Amino acid sequence: MAKPLEKRDAPWLKKRPRGASLAVVPKVEAAPVEVPTTLPDPPAEIRVEMPLQEAVEVVSPAIIPKPAKPKTTRIRPGRRPDYTHALIGLNIGDRLIFHKSPSIEATVADDKNGMELNGTTYNGIDYAAQEAFNIAGTPPPEKVNGLADWRDSTGVRLRELYHQVPPLPPTITVS
Repeated sequence: MAKPLEKRDAPWLKKRPRGASLAVVPKVEAAPVEVPTTLPDPPAEIRVEMPLQEAVEVVSPAIIPKPAKPKTTRIRPGRRPDYTHALIGLNIGDRLIFHKSPSIEATVADDKNGMELNGTTYNGIDYAAQEAFNIAGTPPPEKVNGLADWRDSTGVRLRELYHQVPPLPPTITVS
């Protein structure tokens, strides 16, 4: 069983009677200030005889209307759809060559992201590229980018084929 933690001495955690303070501050007596009991009368042209309730108008915050926001049109640029093998024109069974070691080859296992390397199917080109780095005997980078590490049978990197895909049309939002 784990040993309980020791409680350290913390004066701010000690129980003290309600209303007690940590430090004693002496009271300072202030000098009395003279306050006039009556205000001087305003000039006759300014003086208005009106009851106090009529002079003060109470406005609640709920009554004050909020200014309407101007409608803005925002155009967000389009982005490419998520990568799939079918998106760049690869078919099931197509041969892909590892860029760092051309002797390592994989085949496209499905239309989405599946790849088969040495009889093992990987769900994603990044996972297959990481395994290809291990097979080649080179340490994989911190972030493996399968699009940059695989080439198709003509020698073109998958990243270049993916960049040729046109982006989706932009979205327009009105708020």
